[in-house]
Amino acid sequence: MRAVVIEQYGDPKAVLSVRDIPTPEPRGGEVLIKMAASPINPSDVVFVEGNYGYRKTLPAIPGSEGVGTVVAANAGVYGRWLVGKRVSCAAPDNGGGTWAEYMTCSAMACAPLWASTSLEFGAMLLANPVTAVSLVAMAQRHSRGGFIQTAAGSALGRMTARWARHRGVPAIHVARSEAAAAMLRAAGEDYVLVSSAPDFDDQLAALARGLNATIAFDAVGGAMTRRLATALPRSGRVVVLGGLSGEAAQLDVRDAVFEAKSIEGFWLPFEIRRIGTLGLLRRVATVQRMGEAMFGAPVLARLPYERIGEAIALQPRGTEGKVLLVP
Repeated sequence: MRAVVIEQYGDPKAVLSVRDIPTPEPRGGEVLIKMAASPINPSDVVFVEGNYGYRKTLPAIPGSEGVGTVVAANAGVYGRWLVGKRVSCAAPDNGGGTWAEYMTCSAMACAPLWASTSLEFGAMLLANPVTAVSLVAMAQRHSRGGFIQTAAGSALGRMTARWARHRGVPAIHVARSEAAAAMLRAAGEDYVLVSSAPDFDDQLAALARGLNATIAFDAVGGAMTRRLATALPRSGRVVVLGGLSGEAAQLDVRDAVFEAKSIEGFWLPFEIRRIGTLGLLRRVATVQRMGEAMFGAPVLARLPYERIGEAIALQPRGTEGKVLLVP
């Protein structure tokens, strides 16, 4: 089969190539999926660079999610039931990836797609949409009022904003540019701030108090984490789900000791383990029911594996949409 592979970690423009490799066979509990499309997510780029939460044995196939058809199963009732069905699927952290013609993964990492779900939507249905649903659910469980999110102009940020508004959960959206902020305001968001504004910290603290936002979701890290914690009311929590700044998350010791504020992490695989397969299927059903108007992202391009370099070059424009790799 053809696959995008890396033989060493590093600059994606330098280490990605297309190879012919043997088609994998499903082991116990696994299914074999004929892949149809897979997005390039920011986390995929971080993985290729070697800076993700795990590394695979080299050579490795990147790609964390995608859509395809289950063509074989070496699994129980659920896995056998999936044979012949289109699924959204998540790559294992110790095996292959979705940037290949075929992939094996746990049957429990697959969610069947409705007939009305498009290939493009199915390809990127797990990572961002399920995360958005999970973050708003966390805010509803743990916050006395609303929440704050950074990188609000990203694909994930916009989905989270739409879903929170639909669920009636107040949210403060922190954008990295005035253009992203304008896009959020045009979409109907009421509380939008630009992190580079001179009075950003004062505005954020005032809004957090006014909306009683006691939890913040941070995709930036570095000093932004500290600024969020400082803005939150006493006992506030900052949940870190990304590190766009490339810097370690910070917390002022005074906030930790005297205000009982804290930092924790969010990683979707851990959340899926917490809610179980049934919980995942419920959230996937929610995403499919609400559809692309709520959880979709525009597709910038559909490119074959052989154009991986061009695809990677387009990926940083992620606020405009997603790039799909197709066999």
